[in-house]
Amino acid sequence: MDIRLSSEERKKLTDKKERIEKNKIQIIKDLDRTFVESKSFGKETEGRKQLMNTLEVLAMKYPDIGYVQGMNFLVAAILNHSSPPVALGIMVYLMDNLKMYYIYGEGLKGVTFHNELLSKHVEMQLPELSQHLKLHEINLEIFFTQWILDLFSHIIPLSEYWSFLHNIMKHKWDFFYRLVLTMLEKMQPILLKMDDWGNILEEIKDYAS
Repeated sequence: MDIRLSSEERKKLTDKKERIEKNKIQIIKDLDRTFVESKSFGKETEGRKQLMNTLEVLAMKYPDIGYVQGMNFLVAAILNHSSPPVALGIMVYLMDNLKMYYIYGEGLKGVTFHNELLSKHVEMQLPELSQHLKLHEINLEIFFTQWILDLFSHIIPLSEYWSFLHNIMKHKWDFFYRLVLTMLEKMQPILLKMDDWGNILEEIKDYAS
């Protein structure tokens, strides 16, 4: 029986191996930036091994996407409350039902979509704040992008993330938008008094954290 691969099949196999290796290299790099102060995900912990394995499996399940920065915080936050199989199942749910597939996909088209929609909501619901930020050349998308990519998992304490996850799985992006707008509404009185570009950025960053 001839089991030799055609040149096209060999190329596909080689490309697949290269993608897997590339994903693994980036995952290892990002592990050193993922909740390193946490007892659950510090160096040589079982949590870190589980995080790496889950990210690798996820990258192989979605080969067109592979691994994208932001997944590391999100998967870690979910793993903090569940076993690896459950965490993987939740990620698959988020990829398919919250369309995170498009968030991480080529060109980050999902990020662009939500950025534009969030910006319109801010203009409509917080017009004074929107004008103030535009006057000082503040683009909220620099914050929105990170919040969208990891669903606030780098901000919300690990111990409390399950509550956020429950709500976003139940109410989907409506909950995310309400949270962002509520945060900005709470910040508004302080931000409107600020005229320094750097101070405004720092205030938003500190408040969100």
